[in-house]
Formats: sequence, structure tokens, C-alpha cells
Amino acid sequence: MTRAPWVEALTNAWSPVRRAPSSELPANRISGMFASNRTEQLQQMAQVGTLFSIVDRIASSQSRIEWCLYRKARNGRKEDRTEVTSHLAIDLMEKPNDFQSGGYLVEAGQQHYELTGETWLVVDREDSFRDIPLGMWVVRPDRIEPVPGETQFIVGYIYTSSDGEKIPLRLDEVLRMNRPNPEDPYRGLGAVQAAMREVWTSRALAEWNLNFFRNGAIPGGVIEVPQALTDTQFSDLIRHWRESHKGVSRAHRVGVLEQGAKFNATTYSVKDLMITELRGMTRDALMEAFGVSKTMLGITEDVNRANAVAGEYQYAKYVDLPRAIRWRDMWNNFYLPLFGPTAEGLEWDFTSPVPEDTEAANAERESKAKAAKDLNDAGYNPDDVTEAVGLPKMRHTGRAPVPTGGTQR
Repeated sequence: MTRAPWVEALTNAWSPVRRAPSSELPANRISGMFASNRTEQLQQMAQVGTLFSIVDRIASSQSRIEWCLYRKARNGRKEDRTEVTSHLAIDLMEKPNDFQSGGYLVEAGQQHYELTGETWLVVDREDSFRDIPLGMWVVRPDRIEPVPGETQFIVGYIYTSSDGEKIPLRLDEVLRMNRPNPEDPYRGLGAVQAAMREVWTSRALAEWNLNFFRNGAIPGGVIEVPQALTDTQFSDLIRHWRESHKGVSRAHRVGVLEQGAKFNATTYSVKDLMITELRGMTRDALMEAFGVSKTMLGITEDVNRANAVAGEYQYAKYVDLPRAIRWRDMWNNFYLPLFGPTAEGLEWDFTSPVPEDTEAANAERESKAKAAKDLNDAGYNPDDVTEAVGLPKMRHTGRAPVPTGGTQR
């Protein structure tokens, strides 16, 4: 069986993203110029703890959503659909390739989506028989490029392997899920792009904290000398000072300077820099960009049971649910058609991650019951009343309720 030529390159190209040292702040990141490429956006998950926690929470929760394949009902009602339990589309979803499960594919794809606004899946096909997909792989967004056409929106894709090889892909070999980008219809927009200032600020604060302890555990200062020093004298002064005072183990030692030199310590302290407050602000800004509350990150400050439950409900409704809908759109509109006539009349759907709002449900039920009572008291037919207010049909005894404390005749 002949596989597509990119499969071999892809298995060899699953190399980790190069991680730049956290002290490597790009020189052009000034005056709000925080444009970043997709490779850099992927790197940030391994650099910022808050970002890792947010992306990992969203991606792992998406991988646990339950999916089912259904045959549509002729009347179009969801409740009349029949579940399909045996189909090649189900098999490929559960085991997309020899090395990854369906849950892994969704989790990795969701990581890419959160970091870059894009999820790309490449479909493995046999050249001689293209009607049946053989496998699926999630690929890094920084390694695939859509190819615009003169008369067609996209005519294909180019995948770049780790060794630089350019591999052309057909339209039916790629599935994509992008958050719409208002500046580029061909690419997606990720939350990291919108919050890159906060990402770099968080990294800079962490680096400052590390260097604070690495360089001496106290703020620095200025050494004054009464006259100009030769290069040799300057080098000797710096060397002796570092040997005696640099490093956590040498912090707070008494310093001795010769030839009238004087050390003037800086007057600011770590408290003055408000590092804790600044890190809290960047954390909150990142949570805001992703729409995630403190509850979902395990932060217990200012959290009680009531707002914790509300936070879980809001997360499921406004974070989990919209992302699951995006996956459903891709599975139904682009994945199922890969299977040709065997997938006609079928659709994927998921079990909603949103828990029932019992308080709202109780309030709605009480409102319907009151409306039914008012209509019954007005003399309307009980069966028509239940249908009008949205209650299930109930047997009516024809007897009026007995008031509390009263007597029945």
C-alpha cells in the first residue's frame, strides 16, 4: 500500500519547538511593537506558567468531550436521530494513526488553536484509492502555508518539514480550524497574539526575580572613586568586588574599598518594585484574554463555593462549548465528506459540557406552573394549557386542590 510522500517526512519532523532562553527578549519589542510569528507563539506555553495552565486546562477538557455519530432524521429533529455505532469515520476518530489516540489529536490540536488561533490536520491517503482516508496527523501551524489561487480562494497547501523540504498537499489532504483573523483571511488569530505584551511582561518579571537572587539577593549600587581609573585598576576593582559579593551565598557581606572609593547603595527595594502586584496583573490579563476565571486555574483567593460553581458553569458555557462547536463544524463539513457516499446523511454531535443550571431550571419550572394555574383558573382546557406553557401532558383529576388547613367536602 503506497502512502503519501509527506507521511515519512512528518514522522521524522515531530521535533520540539526550539525554546529561546527566557532572557532573550527581542530587541524590537519596544513601544508596543509586539508582533510575533507562529513559532514564537507556540514557544510561550513552555515559558509562562499561567499560560501553560490555561492552555493545558482548555486542551485537556476538550479532549474529554464525548462524540457520537448520528444518522439524521427526515423531519430534521435531533431527538429523532439514530446513533451510528459502526463506521470508518468512527474508527479513524478513535485511532487517527499508529502513534496517537483521538483524544491526543484533539488535545494537541487545541493547544495549537489556543496559542496561534489555528488547528491543522493532515489526512493520509492512498494515491490509487483516494476515497478512503487512512489516517490523520496534527501538524504545527508554523510549518504549513495555504496557497491562494487566482480564481480559487485556496488551491492547496505547502508543508515544510524539519529539514526544510517543501511538500505540496491537496485540498482533500488538509483539515483546518481557524479563529477568524480580521487582517488575514488565510490565517487564524490566537489569544497569545492579543496578549503578547502580558506574556513578555510575565517572562521579564520572572527573569528579574531570578537575576535578583542570582546576582546577590540585594539591589545593586554605584561605586564612586575620587579619580579616573586605568583599565587595569578598573578590572581589578570589579573582579575583587564580584569575588567578595556576587551570588546568594555572599549576600550582605561587609564591603571594603580602597583608595577613597565609596559604595552608594540604591534606595529602592523589592517591595518598591511591586513585583507581586505586577505578576498578578499580568496573570489576570492572560485569564481575561482566554476568558478563564481564577476558579478554573485552582486559584482560591476571593473564591467561595457560590462563585466557584458559577465559574465552572461560565467556563463550560463560554469556553468549552464554543470550541466544541468549532470542532463539530470541522468534523461535519470537512471530515465526513472525505468518506464519500458512505457518510451521506450522517453528522457528528457531542454531549454538551455545560452542566444544568438547577437554579434557573427551578425558576423556569415555577414560572410555567404559575402560568398554567392562571390559565386553568381562567377556564382553558388543561391539555391545551400544558402545551401552551411548555409542560408535559399530565392527567387531570377534575378536582380542585384542597387549601392548606381546609376541609374537603
